[in-house]
Amino acid sequence: MQEATQLNLPDEPQIKSKGNYTVIGEPLKRWETNLKINGTATYGADIQLPGMLYGTIRKTPIIGSQIKTIHDDKAKNYPGFIAAIPLADHVVVVADSTWAAMKSASLIEIETDGGFPELDDSSIIEKLIGDSNNQGVIAGNLVGDTTKGFQDSKKILEYDYYLPTQAHACLETLTSTATVSEDQCEFWGPIQTQDLPGFVAMQALGLSPEKTIVHTTFLGGGFGRKIEGDFILAPMVASKVLGRPVQITWSREEDMRGDFFRPPTLIKMKVGIDADNYPNAFQAKVISPSSTLHMVQSLGFYFPPWIDESGYDFTMLDGMPQQPVAADLENQYAIPNISINYVPSEIPGNWGFWRSIGAGCNTFAIESMIDEVAIASGQDPIELRLRLLGHNARAREVLTSVRTIAEWNHTDKEHFQGFAYSDYNNCLQAQIVDLSVDRRSNINLQKVTCVIDCGFAHNPHLVKQQIEGAILFGLNATLMGEINFSQGQVVQSNFDDYPMIKLKNTPKIEVHIINGGGKPGRIGETGTPLIGPAVANAVFAATGKRVRRLPIRKEDLA
Repeated sequence: MQEATQLNLPDEPQIKSKGNYTVIGEPLKRWETNLKINGTATYGADIQLPGMLYGTIRKTPIIGSQIKTIHDDKAKNYPGFIAAIPLADHVVVVADSTWAAMKSASLIEIETDGGFPELDDSSIIEKLIGDSNNQGVIAGNLVGDTTKGFQDSKKILEYDYYLPTQAHACLETLTSTATVSEDQCEFWGPIQTQDLPGFVAMQALGLSPEKTIVHTTFLGGGFGRKIEGDFILAPMVASKVLGRPVQITWSREEDMRGDFFRPPTLIKMKVGIDADNYPNAFQAKVISPSSTLHMVQSLGFYFPPWIDESGYDFTMLDGMPQQPVAADLENQYAIPNISINYVPSEIPGNWGFWRSIGAGCNTFAIESMIDEVAIASGQDPIELRLRLLGHNARAREVLTSVRTIAEWNHTDKEHFQGFAYSDYNNCLQAQIVDLSVDRRSNINLQKVTCVIDCGFAHNPHLVKQQIEGAILFGLNATLMGEINFSQGQVVQSNFDDYPMIKLKNTPKIEVHIINGGGKPGRIGETGTPLIGPAVANAVFAATGKRVRRLPIRKEDLA
């Protein structure tokens, strides 16, 4: 460092050309792999401090309910119990060990007020359908004139697509630690936003931001869940009350039921096809709760263009064409008439960011619909996309490459293929799925072929890992993941009723990278949205049954 300070800088520094790179662009190994293998990586639950106490939380069971009073007499008799601290909608239970905290927490009786005991799956769907009659807000740029476009169409297709609530189900449940003194807070935890503990301490403890010291651990899985402040609050409050460091670990059941879920979403699609079998009008209406509104309520202000007072929420429109913060509109389908509307649906619940946010739902609807357009107009699904992307050489290379690599339209009559494309996160990507469906409607996945142009892959090794992981994350939501509601409560609570895809059911995944030279894209979420429509389109090829809701159910294929 000292030697570097003595160097003379040139007046006009020369940027190293890509041909001279020795690190960037090379498939380098992850630096932290050994730490994770030998057990020295520090996760949220690994923090140990002198004199530290341990705790957990108990949420109110009914969504939206508040604590009226608690009865902790039985808990007080459990060995190791120290305190039960009631907050608005959960109780912080502290003991001399995590086990004692969880066992004593199970003995506490909670009386509540309010909430939404009538909330269930059917009421959610009814609310979305009812709200779909509202015009909502114009979402993004209006292109052309869709009214005239539909008038000029020789055929119009209209379909609805439904995607249910999803949980994050991170491998490490929510865990964080804090020690609070009169004028300082020190925090340790797996957080996705580093200034969040300071904001929570400012609100809950009255400390200015510079009075909070933050230590970020490995995430143990995040996927958007650990951008929320709820799991940061409990150890801060407990440490403030008890005067000692406190580590709070959520049980799997509380982690699952107390999630900030991906909102349930209904998407109404309408596409017009002209005399040349080209989509000449595209109209979509997205109906869902906002995943960002709770942040507005916490901050006390809107932050456009992300979310504004009209109700527009970019996180729910991500993946739809013509959005104001889209990376590059040139990467999208060239349809002459486009209009998108968003209807915020006031469904009670904790709604948040889920890996790929709105694109996870919107890409499923768009790529399923474009496939339906191809079939209805007698066109090959890839050839139709090539027409729609005729203006974009990079996108066309992605499509033609995946078509060749995956042997599109092969003659194997046992395996069927489905295709999907997206430009999400400034990455031009196509996936082809090979699968079969047996007589009992079991879906057997053979292979996923992905071709991606993310501009320039700074570390191809990491790009492939992220895409593979994102595909598996999306596969779970495609084939089995769903959160249900009954009598105002979340039904699922653990991996027995919210299962994960198993290794034996995991297909071979091939990721091929094209360095197309565009602006660098973002990789972490990019593979998730495409796998759903690619699988659904392959299922149609295999069965003739069109899937318009996820996860795919056997009854949908009967």
